[in-house]
Amino acid sequence: MTKNWIRKCSLIVSDEKGEGIELSDFHATFNITWPDTRYPRTGVFKVWNLKKETVSQIQAREFVNIQLMAGYQDNTGLIFTGKIRYTISGSDNPTDTFVIIQAIDSREAHDYVTLNTTLSAGHTQAEQHNALLTGLADYGIVKGVTPEFDNTRFPRGKVYFGMVRDAADNLAW
Repeated sequence: MTKNWIRKCSLIVSDEKGEGIELSDFHATFNITWPDTRYPRTGVFKVWNLKKETVSQIQAREFVNIQLMAGYQDNTGLIFTGKIRYTISGSDNPTDTFVIIQAIDSREAHDYVTLNTTLSAGHTQAEQHNALLTGLADYGIVKGVTPEFDNTRFPRGKVYFGMVRDAADNLAW
C-alpha cells in the first residue's frame, strides 16, 4: 500500500479466480473515462519498472481483471474494476520501462444482457428498476445506491423486450 500524505492506493491485477498481484508499490498513473452513462467506463493504467516476468504474465493474459481502490487513510473506496482489453509495454528511457493496461468495466453486460418480460398494470418505477437488474447479476452487477423513485402506479402494463442498456437509459430519463 502506497503512503503519500495519508493517501492510499491499491492497484491489483488478477485472474478469473481472483488471485493476482498488487502493483501499488510501483509508480503508476491512471485515467478513468466515462463520457456518457450509456456506455461502460474505461480505464488506462501505466505502471513503471515491473519485472520482465510480471510484464510477460500481464501480456500473456494470465491476468484478466484490474481493480483500483484509492482514498485517504481508512477511507478508501473502489474507483474502478474491469476486464483487461489490451496491454502495451515499452520504455521511456534506457532505465525506465512501463506497461500500459487498458480495461473496460461491464462491457459484457452492456453488449449482451437482454430482457424479455412484462410488468402488470399498477407497477411502479422501483419495480421497473428491479426488473432491469435481474439479468445483470450474472455479470457481477448488483444493486447499488438508487434514487427515490416516484410512488406513481402506472395504469398500463409494461413490456420489456430488447437490450437492458436501452431500457435502463429510458428509465433514467
